[in-house]
Amino acid sequence: MGENDEREIADVLAISAIKLLRLLRASDQFPKLTATEASALGALVHGGPMSIGSLAQLEQVRAPSMTRTISNLESRKLAERVRDPADARRSIVRITKRGKTLFEEGHERKLAPLRNWLKALDEDDLGKLVMALPVIEAMGKLAENPGQTTV
Repeated sequence: MGENDEREIADVLAISAIKLLRLLRASDQFPKLTATEASALGALVHGGPMSIGSLAQLEQVRAPSMTRTISNLESRKLAERVRDPADARRSIVRITKRGKTLFEEGHERKLAPLRNWLKALDEDDLGKLVMALPVIEAMGKLAENPGQTTV
């Protein structure tokens, strides 16, 4: 595979991913969370409790921005700061039951159109997509570990 082929594949993959994410975000006509809030809660759902600094780094924002986001979530009882059991001088952020429920409801609303699109695929195309999922997932893990260069 030549460099032009790799560039074309990367281009199509990036554009398709962006379009798909935009469509899924737009499909939730009654969002109860901003994109930033949903992303922070999603990180807590999938990554567990963590410090504001760790959450900011994961979300690629500055700590003061994440502090504001967490304060907004706290005021709505969707997240809470608690003392870090490993170091009482620090606090960690965890999602509340209410926050998890709200996040999951929004996530389901966003997944509904995607599930319908998957139902519309013929068996062959769906099989191809299923075969590609491990590679796409591995690429996502590479993005989380910038020093890693192979899948």
